[in-house]
This record gives sequence, C-alpha cells and structure tokens, in this order.
Amino acid sequence: LTADFNSYKTAIAKMFSWINLNAGSSGEVNAFGQTSSLVLDQMKELKTINPNDQTYPYRFTISKTRAIDPDIVSKKLDPKGNNKDCFLRYQQGANSGKPITLSNPSTYMMDVTSQCWKDYMVSYVEDTTAKANSNGVILDGLARDLQGTNIGYPTTITAADLPTDYAKKWVTNINDLLTYVKSKVGEKKIYWVSPSCIGD
Repeated sequence: LTADFNSYKTAIAKMFSWINLNAGSSGEVNAFGQTSSLVLDQMKELKTINPNDQTYPYRFTISKTRAIDPDIVSKKLDPKGNNKDCFLRYQQGANSGKPITLSNPSTYMMDVTSQCWKDYMVSYVEDTTAKANSNGVILDGLARDLQGTNIGYPTTITAADLPTDYAKKWVTNINDLLTYVKSKVGEKKIYWVSPSCIGD
C-alpha cells in the first residue's frame, strides 16, 4: 500500500468506510506491531479526503513492548528511569527485581496492573488517534498473551516468577486496564480480538 498510496488514496478513501492500515514490513509498522508515523500520516490523509471514513490504527499487544519501540529507544519507557513502574519484574530468584524480558524478538513484559502502564496506554491511544485523526484504535494479541502457567509466548517464565495471582487473574487484569483506558479517552473507540475481554 505504501508504494502506491498516492496513486490510490482517493479511491481507497471513497471506496471503504472502515479502514485499518497495518502491515508487517519495517517501513509500515514499528514496535510490537504499533502503527508507524508513516501509516498514521496516511490515515490522516484518507480522513481529509473523506471525513466520513472510520479509521483505526493498529497495535499488536498491550502487554509487551519491543526493545526497538521508539519510546524505549528515547527512554520515555525506561526500566531504570522514566516510567520504570510500567515494567513487569521477576518476583524471586537471582533475577528478582529485574524486568521480565522475552527473546526473538527482544521484548519487555509490561505490568498491566500498574497505574503507570494504565496511564501510558491512555497516552498512547490519545496520541495515536490525534496523529491519525482516527476514530479509535485496534488492540490485538490478547487471547494468547498468557498460555497456561507460562506468560507470553512459550518461555521458561512461570507463575511463580510473577506477582501473586498475576496469571490467574489475567483476564480480570486486562479488562480492568481496558476499562480504565476507555473511561479516559472519551469518544475514541477501542477494538480488539479476544472473546474474553470487553470492547466497543
């Protein structure tokens, strides 16, 4: 889409009434599937052509942040500094107190119960929708964020490494996070793919 956007943008804006732009290439999506500034600009342009379009930027997950995320690189999110309380941390053993990370790709787990992360996600939705002039956002990846006693994709991290009942209360914690974000972003809609979580 990016390569031919200027050629087809008018047709796209007039042909579709509900638009979600996202792709897997590094030029279009950064972080953990977080829609890049390039695509946000494209969404804003489509909305200018057809104000009736419903547009929704995409983010793959709300419980993880890639090490290459611009907010990590700029240290807006920093496990030792700014917003350090947003990071999920080991509760036991030699790694106690250290942020929980996954590999392939290098990723930080974020504490979905923390006020820090709740406020960050409110800021993310507000900033993203403002940049794209969009109607809301799409948040994906919730259904497989926790698998049994393991957290995230198959790893050696177990429920014992996590805060008490963190995995057990996963659905409740995610719903609490989403409810909080929805209560703060006004008319902006939030959509996601998971039968166990609330949504617009």
